[in-house]
Amino acid sequence: MGALSPSATIIIVLVCCACLVVVIAAVGRHYYGDINDAEANYKVSPEQAEYMRGVKQRNVETILPRYHGRGAGG
Repeated sequence: MGALSPSATIIIVLVCCACLVVVIAAVGRHYYGDINDAEANYKVSPEQAEYMRGVKQRNVETILPRYHGRGAGG
């Protein structure tokens, strides 16, 4: 197997570095989110918050009686 020319080695190193930068950016965006994300500043309306409280309360009232009396052992 022949040795690579110096210019081919440089190109391979540059491509690998570019791939590394892309991977680091993707991991950072995954863990820290997008700074310019419009949904990050999204606020629910009071009507929607009230509706969701009602839904959660109904779910709790429906689910808790099913498990009442089972104890910690399940």
